[in-house]
Amino acid sequence: ALDLGITFFDTAAVYGSEGVGESLLADILKSHRDEIVLTTKCGYDIDAPRLHPGQSERPQDWRPEAIRSQLDASLRRLGTDYIDLYQLHNARLAPVLDDDLWAELERLRESGKVRELGVALGPAIGWVEEGLESLRRRPIASLQTVFNVLEQEPGRTFAAEAAVREGRVGLISRVPHASD
Repeated sequence: ALDLGITFFDTAAVYGSEGVGESLLADILKSHRDEIVLTTKCGYDIDAPRLHPGQSERPQDWRPEAIRSQLDASLRRLGTDYIDLYQLHNARLAPVLDDDLWAELERLRESGKVRELGVALGPAIGWVEEGLESLRRRPIASLQTVFNVLEQEPGRTFAAEAAVREGRVGLISRVPHASD
């Protein structure tokens, strides 16, 4: 991908087992870190068993100390000392509104371990309120949401928000090919 000019790499600890979605990037980051915009996500406890058998979600843990620990584990797996964009993964309303969590995220940014913050909303099953509150209340650089030819809401609603229209927050299209 890098040889073809792709420099934006979006991953997460829950992509694959035992954080492989991050660790597989470590080799390329060793020699090309300054060429890559790296984003990963937080919120899921990858050491906890899945809530249901198969491909169900893992439990989420939004406590500030858990997020700090998740970030340190991601940095180790990735073999880097900073993340360009750190996104809350499939955040529901509670973490979006949690001031203690956002104070910790700001400390992580001030420490240099994280350059920018974002929110990655889940598949298009609503979550309009989460996106709007993130755009209106939080110091995010991006909001990731499902957007493709078949599913354009709530993406269009978010695009109409002042933070996006004025260029303060970018939108990242999730599932751009409608899962096929």
